[in-house]
Amino acid sequence: MSEIDSDRVREILTDIGYNLSDQGKYFRTKPLYRDSSSATVLSIRKSDGVWKDFRQDIGGTLEDLIRLTLRLKSKSDTTKWLANKGLEGGVLPRTVEVRVDQTKIFKNELLYKLEKNHTYWERRGISSDTVSLFEGGVTFTGKMAYRYVFPIFNNKKQIIGFAGRDINPDQGESAKYFRPKWKLIGDKSKWRFPLAVNHQFIRESKQAILVESIGDMLSLWEHGIKNCIVTFGVSLSPDTLSLLTRLDPDQIFLSFNNDSLNNGAGNKGAYQAKRKLLEFFDEDQITIKLPNKHNDFNEMHLKEPSLLKNFFNV
Repeated sequence: MSEIDSDRVREILTDIGYNLSDQGKYFRTKPLYRDSSSATVLSIRKSDGVWKDFRQDIGGTLEDLIRLTLRLKSKSDTTKWLANKGLEGGVLPRTVEVRVDQTKIFKNELLYKLEKNHTYWERRGISSDTVSLFEGGVTFTGKMAYRYVFPIFNNKKQIIGFAGRDINPDQGESAKYFRPKWKLIGDKSKWRFPLAVNHQFIRESKQAILVESIGDMLSLWEHGIKNCIVTFGVSLSPDTLSLLTRLDPDQIFLSFNNDSLNNGAGNKGAYQAKRKLLEFFDEDQITIKLPNKHNDFNEMHLKEPSLLKNFFNV
């Protein structure tokens, strides 16, 4: 695919009034086609002008942005505008690759193969009433053998992935080095778990708590803290950032694991995630709040549950 020179993209955008901030492969700016107080919410790729508005979750080609910004009525009007700018035929010198969402959809029948046995989580202090809300279960066959498996749903209640927790600790000492605690199937960058269940709680509380794992989320749920989003690791995907800008919470808590006595992964991840969030939110909206004196919230829930009372009140 041929590309537009980045200087040409800058020239066109500046000409229609955009004040651009250079962010490597992208420009960041304030959208001129709507009211906004954010100077970074609109991202425009330098190489071809493809753009995305993270707040409204819309995007398109550079031609689309020109038409939207200048309130032109049709594609032909955009072509005329570009022709007046010296572009032969009013066409940008490249083809636009339209990317179709290729997220895999799994059959809902797979849910019937999960045994509704919540013993593993009950041993970890999570009630069956809580766990059953997320429609998971145990399987002893296939890629997720000897795991408790949670289905990951999209907003259409379609299954787009599975997260399986190892429930078989008695496989021998060597197995610990070859069998991961969690196994994920699907494109986790597209996961918004457990929004299918707790979207309303996040909206009503105007708070979002970002945690590393489903186990953390379940432990907090046991204490009535239901406004969590699981990141499945210590980094924020573009999809999670887009989700947060649309939810527009007053407060975001970064509550990854407290790994200060180990490799520090959760602690470092929280600070890196905060830097990303500061591109879209004010600093007073973002709080790093790691588990006190414990590695994660399940450990806190089991050993000192009183610490969780009012833990996220600010």
